[in-house]
Amino acid sequence: MEVTEELPRDVLEAAQMATSELLPEKSRDKYKRTYDIFNKWYQEKGVKTVKEEVLLAYFVKLNKEFSPNTLWAKYSMLKPF
Repeated sequence: MEVTEELPRDVLEAAQMATSELLPEKSRDKYKRTYDIFNKWYQEKGVKTVKEEVLLAYFVKLNKEFSPNTLWAKYSMLKPF
């Protein structure tokens, strides 16, 4: 995701490191894979900033492929990123 101008890079990096350490080792790869798929999608769409509308559009797309329970799981996997 794009670095926002409101927060210094070192603050964002520290927050990302803390978040990644909260994930269990077994789950980390699954979370990362889910994020990478989202990251590829939004870059293909030319999105510069991730906003509520972007996430909504992404989950509308996923809604055609996955059940509501899976959508919630994928959403929760994206929250740490």
